[in-house]
Amino acid sequence: MLNSIDLLLIFLSVAIFITGFVFKAVRWKRGLADNRSDNLYDRVFQGFEKVLSHRDLLKEKKMGFFHLFVFYIFVLAIFLVILFHFPFTLPTLVSNIQSLLLDIVAAIAFVGLIYFYYRRLTEKNKGFDNKREDFVLLICLIMIFLTGFLMEALRLKVFKENLLYAPAGAIFTIFIPSKTELYPLLSQLFWRAHFLLVLGFIAYLPFSKAIHIFLIPASYIFKSSLPKGTYKLYDLDNAEEFGANKISDLNWKDLMDLDTCVRCGRCQENCPAYLTEKPLSPKKVIQDLKTVLYKSDKEKDAPLVNEDITDHVIFSCTTCRACQENCPAGIEHLDKMMEIKRYLVLMEGSISPEAQLLFKNLERNGNPWGMPASTRAEWTKDLNVKFLAELEDPKSIDFLFWPGCAGAFDDRYSKVVKKIVDIFNRAGLNFALLGDEETCCGDPARKLGNEYLYDMLAKQNIETMNNYGVKKIVTSCPHCLNTIKRDYSQIGGNYEVISHSEFLLELIKNGRIELKKRLEGKYAYHDSCYLARYNDVYAEPREIIKKSGYNLTEFERRGIKGFCCGGGGGNMFLEEHTPRMNDTRVKQLLDSSEGKDVNGIATACPFCLTMMIDGTKTYNREDVSVKDIAEIIHEAL
Repeated sequence: MLNSIDLLLIFLSVAIFITGFVFKAVRWKRGLADNRSDNLYDRVFQGFEKVLSHRDLLKEKKMGFFHLFVFYIFVLAIFLVILFHFPFTLPTLVSNIQSLLLDIVAAIAFVGLIYFYYRRLTEKNKGFDNKREDFVLLICLIMIFLTGFLMEALRLKVFKENLLYAPAGAIFTIFIPSKTELYPLLSQLFWRAHFLLVLGFIAYLPFSKAIHIFLIPASYIFKSSLPKGTYKLYDLDNAEEFGANKISDLNWKDLMDLDTCVRCGRCQENCPAYLTEKPLSPKKVIQDLKTVLYKSDKEKDAPLVNEDITDHVIFSCTTCRACQENCPAGIEHLDKMMEIKRYLVLMEGSISPEAQLLFKNLERNGNPWGMPASTRAEWTKDLNVKFLAELEDPKSIDFLFWPGCAGAFDDRYSKVVKKIVDIFNRAGLNFALLGDEETCCGDPARKLGNEYLYDMLAKQNIETMNNYGVKKIVTSCPHCLNTIKRDYSQIGGNYEVISHSEFLLELIKNGRIELKKRLEGKYAYHDSCYLARYNDVYAEPREIIKKSGYNLTEFERRGIKGFCCGGGGGNMFLEEHTPRMNDTRVKQLLDSSEGKDVNGIATACPFCLTMMIDGTKTYNREDVSVKDIAEIIHEAL
């Protein structure tokens, strides 16, 4: 039974916990207001589904497996504490089964905690920055479990219970002395140690990263409802400041994220910039922002851009989304870095000479290469294509084909879009192009922080397409896909947009085109970040490769853990320092056992195509051909 001192200790522990949590919440309120409570029922359901399933944590199977059991033993412990306050007795069989299951789960959780401790000591390559609190927490939890098992072992000895239903406790009976006169003392010792450790853990929670027990569910519940890759929209005509350079420029969820981060390093492990020795570590950016947050207790306007978070750090990001998709805590890294980019570009004018040239080319000529806008449709010469401006009824077409700037101006990719047009014609499709009326979708400008330029380009395209009554768009560029599909909907451009890989597979399945030739060889597929992580198109390109006859092989880093080619976030048009991401990506294949006899690399993105070709040249492996999915289909017709 609990005495008055025990009740006082419980009160103090809970009071310290609440106080610590309130202090954190007060800090988050320094951020901008942002409504994250729309569709609250769906948010709560999806948030708890992710937490209870451990779906994101289980992407790293070994660590995720043990964490799952640690989590559920705490859920079960809380449930049982509540349950035991009700005056009823379970049937013996049910009680025995419950005891057995609880013992097994607790044993796995205990082993998991020891594994976590061992992992932090040995796996330094994982990016652990081992702080004292990490070991304090783990030791505290290990001792809570240990004292719990010792209490169970003592009970088994005293009451001569069946060891079969408490296998973990049975193991610990070897530590219980045979002298029965010591049992009352040991019972008090184990119970008091267990009780005080639990209270200490509760009190310490809000002052340690263990607060993630509460914050990760909240992070999932209050995540941004904007589609992937879509960012805060500014009122450009009336806004006086853009981007973020102080804590109050970020929203409250951004600030909560800083306390939610457990420094697990998943973002860093999957960041292509970090893995190619760029100054960016998404984990460090979050921790550096947290330092500014806590510094703002004393310095209200402590700048976000400082000696740690520099322009070189922020512009190393390719917006590949690997950090965010692999984060088990629902942290929104990109939103924060995008706001800092916007501040640097729109408020400070801090941008590299290459980016300045890119912006000039986009503004003057509507394409990143600076080619005359009047030459955009020259690639269509000698092709059987229609332009919307030439049609009596532009609404009569089934879809608009959007080749993007790469399709129009990149010599290598123009060969791809010509083959796509030929496939459409062979399938007897009714489609058209904008031709010279098309301009850059604005993706490079927006991802590099130039919201003004993006707005100008996007509104020009939206006005043109809305005037023609465009409803459906097929595009061969994933960057155009995401921008037109998601970003344009923020400013009045609502269209059904589909990637060419998805659309071409539909044509094959519907019998509109037939792959008559059986191609031979072994091809690896490289996931485009904007097609895969942004739009969840993983299976379709792979299915096309298989249907063509090629044997499909895979990069080790693929799917959600795919490695960026280096062309995203506007970086396609900027100079990258070695080691280059595209070279690293190709090396991942060539150095693998799967890559020894590979014939080629398949892509579904113009930037990836260029980057993979350049990578094969770096290693003098031009015998490894690089093809777009459309070229493979065309070859198999």
